[in-house]
Amino acid sequence: VQMIVEEVGEDTALAQVIRLVETAQSSKAAIQEVADRIAAVFTPVVIAISATTYLFWALLLNSRILDGIKEDWPYHEQGFNDWTLPLLFSISVLVIACPCALGLATPTAVMVGTGLGARLGILIRGGEPLELAKDVTCVVFDKTGTLTRGEMAVNDVLLLSDRMTGDSKVVGEIGVSVEKASCCGGDPTSQKVKSSSKGNREDLYFSACAEQSSEHPIAKAILAKAASLSIGKGLSRSLNDVENFEAEIGKGVKCTVDN
Repeated sequence: VQMIVEEVGEDTALAQVIRLVETAQSSKAAIQEVADRIAAVFTPVVIAISATTYLFWALLLNSRILDGIKEDWPYHEQGFNDWTLPLLFSISVLVIACPCALGLATPTAVMVGTGLGARLGILIRGGEPLELAKDVTCVVFDKTGTLTRGEMAVNDVLLLSDRMTGDSKVVGEIGVSVEKASCCGGDPTSQKVKSSSKGNREDLYFSACAEQSSEHPIAKAILAKAASLSIGKGLSRSLNDVENFEAEIGKGVKCTVDN
């Protein structure tokens, strides 16, 4: 097998996707700029209020104003004194106001949103498109035939056998579809010829037995198709264990069923 590598390293499509996600996570949305401006004022104000709280309670507890009152307070039993209790009040102001949350909430939301979208196959180019997405009510795609669910599925089974008759050998759950045209030059007619799906079910049964322990996307598609015909673990026809299982990379698997 001869292979030609056209792109390597940072030039590959995967590397470009990674760069796109990293750029999107580091970009700023419009609302983030507003939050940064507010945080630039809000943070020093909260720190000033916290410092003021400490000075106020420190002076109050170390003065004679609360004499006869603070003796009934249990803070001495909890390990505080007249200087550490004001520190507790000061820290409480910082924790409750939490100015850091205002600056962290938006970039965290952008990072989580773009990362989750990438795992679901949706690449978001930055914080601004993510913010604008909240107003989207309709999405129109012009790529006909290229939108998929990203999951393989068995639609029909093609049996390459001389036992099959008719002009078409594509077998579904019902049988064989045969297209016939009029021999007299008239309009063509279509006739559905039903055939037993026993052979189709047997093929799916053996295929499902062989693929039951595989994590390959094609194996999952085969097992899902078999399950739709009540073939599988816990269904009408359970799968048997296989013997002499061999997996050939790039080719498939082979094994013995019902030996």
